[in-house]
Amino acid sequence: MSKVLNNHIVYVIVSLMVVAILSSCIAGSAEATDTWVPISVDGDSDLADGPHIVNITVLNKVENEAFETVNITVDTVAPTLVIISPVEGSYSNTNVTVVEWEADGTGSDIALVEMSLDGTNWTAVPADGCTSPQLAEGLATVYIKVTDQANNSASAMVNFTVDTVAPTAEVTPTGNWVAVDSLVVVQFSEEMNVSSVILSLVGITGSVTWNDNTATFRHLAPLMYGRRYTVNVTGLDLAGNQFDITWNFTTVSMTTFVGVVEDVDGEPLEGVRVTINNGSVSESQVTGSNGRFSFGFEGNVTGLFHIALEKDGYLDMAIKNVTHDLGETQDMGFLTMTMEDEGSSDDSSMMYVLTFVAIAVLVAVAAMFLRRKK
Repeated sequence: MSKVLNNHIVYVIVSLMVVAILSSCIAGSAEATDTWVPISVDGDSDLADGPHIVNITVLNKVENEAFETVNITVDTVAPTLVIISPVEGSYSNTNVTVVEWEADGTGSDIALVEMSLDGTNWTAVPADGCTSPQLAEGLATVYIKVTDQANNSASAMVNFTVDTVAPTAEVTPTGNWVAVDSLVVVQFSEEMNVSSVILSLVGITGSVTWNDNTATFRHLAPLMYGRRYTVNVTGLDLAGNQFDITWNFTTVSMTTFVGVVEDVDGEPLEGVRVTINNGSVSESQVTGSNGRFSFGFEGNVTGLFHIALEKDGYLDMAIKNVTHDLGETQDMGFLTMTMEDEGSSDDSSMMYVLTFVAIAVLVAVAAMFLRRKK
């Protein structure tokens, strides 16, 4: 017969004088009482943890003898228990979680394993791991308790978060007429596994920075005008739930007017104030040494444009009702301005010609009149 004990006292039922001879050669005795009585160990020595043999000899008054041998194991040490899955503070993306542990009964085998969700109500489970009951979203706690054959027990608990819902995000920019210096921003609904997130603006080189749950794609150079762009984002939250999104946006268009102002000799004209307006917007600039001007208008530019050129010493010049194609460059070509003196010289020459013609006509008329008189 074999017994496992978690103390150093051997209990037997006796109805006669009992003498117990222990394997350690320590003797003890008990008087007959027809009930369970302890056989205490003589002296100060205790039974050490581990296996022992108890020899029990029963004698009656005429010295008839009965003999019994009992194998016992003394185990006063609680078993060890470590929960290995899930990990403390981790995330689970299922409502039913596999719980695994390692337990060692040290002096005796594990006899019972139990699980609890509140630390009070326990349910027996298989010794090699089990699946938890249905868990609600949010913080969860699982308790495991093991009991060895000597009725020593140990317990452990693990806290983790149940998250079965995929993350969402608010994204910018979207739609049309997006400024070319706009940054792509993705604000996630929850903390993400940053190393798993891939944020890309197709065809554009840049870097991604994080601020809490917000990722920002920073392009190295401004975007192009009037261009359609595609953004791809993939990643996992801390529980491993997948996130995927793709969207497009179009940058604002740029309508441009360019040209060169020159003099009558075809040389670039510097210092010309060029003004352009369409009734809603108006801009001015002064030409440089190359005589060039360039105006750019973002967005949905409508209406006919008027261009005025002014420079001291030159005749003003105006070009009206200039049409344009939205988002395109309108090349006005070479615009020639005339000096005011040159204009006066031309007028004087014309006057000279007219005067000369008038005098010639008068001379001719007078000659004809004189001939008739003769």
